Amino acid sequence: MEQNQFIDRLTTLLGDAADVSIYPCIGDLVANGIQLSRFSPSDQIPNRQDVTQYLAAWCREVHMGKEECRTWLSDYAVSTLAPLSKSSASRIRHSTKSNVKYIYQSEQPFICKRENNAFQAACSKACPVYNEMGIKAEKAAADALAAMEQRHAAVTPITAAPSGKEIYREQFLAAKQLLLQELSKNTKQTAILDLLKQKGMKTRTGREWTYATLSHEIRKIRQDSNTPAVHPGEPAALSPLTENLILQLTTHEGLRLKPYRCPAGKLTIGIGRNLEEKGITEQEARMLLKNDIQECLEDLFPLFEHFDALPEPVQKVLVDMRFNLGPAGFRQFKKMIAAVNAGNFIEAAAQMKDSRWYRQVKNRAETLTAMMKNAHMPDKTESRA
Repeated sequence: MEQNQFIDRLTTLLGDAADVSIYPCIGDLVANGIQLSRFSPSDQIPNRQDVTQYLAAWCREVHMGKEECRTWLSDYAVSTLAPLSKSSASRIRHSTKSNVKYIYQSEQPFICKRENNAFQAACSKACPVYNEMGIKAEKAAADALAAMEQRHAAVTPITAAPSGKEIYREQFLAAKQLLLQELSKNTKQTAILDLLKQKGMKTRTGREWTYATLSHEIRKIRQDSNTPAVHPGEPAALSPLTENLILQLTTHEGLRLKPYRCPAGKLTIGIGRNLEEKGITEQEARMLLKNDIQECLEDLFPLFEHFDALPEPVQKVLVDMRFNLGPAGFRQFKKMIAAVNAGNFIEAAAQMKDSRWYRQVKNRAETLTAMMKNAHMPDKTESRA
């Protein structure tokens, strides 16, 4: 189908309003599609979904019916946008239908950003909504920045009902402050535990404090006190320029906690981190590993009531397995967990060996099984020292 036929169809759908409703950027995009020659090597190339949502938001802006928009836009996407992806025509139609539904239900506003539009499409100051779009773009940018600043500045204790790990952070910081105060007074660990429970304070995951969890946190505090701690994101460590850039770049790039493909096709994560070309540094890798180890420990504490009293080789085996298997996979080793809780490390090793995991990871499993089998419970007086 010739591209001018899509313009003709729009003209028919919009009737007398077509002259003022088909803006220069829309006319250019419909007639010519994405022109790669207009982009520099450093520019991000919009993907099919970007174009689809942009045009759907425009359709809604000019009061086109949802079904009319879906039919016209589906045909246009199959004819013009197919080169932007490897999807079949049926998948493109299905995706377009979903995008139109999302835009119309969410009442997504149309903001073209004028000459700075993401598609390098034509723009003219004679456009009937040129001034309006400028005001909209400025307001949207200001609203986004204000929202980001508000989230960044929100450091007061959370009073709402907890709904996840992030919500427990402030509660845990208060508990940690109390812990530091009591340690400076040489208060006994059992007394600190009683005090934490009396005050209703929670661990970093919102659980009740146990002797094992408290022991782990105290050990971590003592280890951290030997080296200066530098925590990314502390206001005192960042200049005003850096603070503002964090807000600005997060607004522009977005925050994605799982890998995704950016418009240029690069595997990306976080706030625009190009994993293919930049990857991560060794320091970042170790920081991630420390976080993962901490997560493993917090997951293991409820399964082993006296985890902190177990021999260190056994602790290492359990964390290594939990790291390798994940929470669900580790919990499949019910007999091994029961044997460890009973102090029967030989039986625990036998259960490890009698598993598909042992056959899959081979050398690693052999090493861990030997560590478990040769472990011995420490003297009770030593474990409390």
